[in-house]
Amino acid sequence: MTSAERTTLLGNNPHTTAAVRGLLRGFFARTL
Repeated sequence: MTSAERTTLLGNNPHTTAAVRGLLRGFFARTL
């Protein structure tokens, strides 16, 4: 998925923002 596609999904679906935040939190929790 490209950066532009991600931005479009975020813009079209507010719920995606929360999902992305959750994924980022999980990612950082695993890497840090």
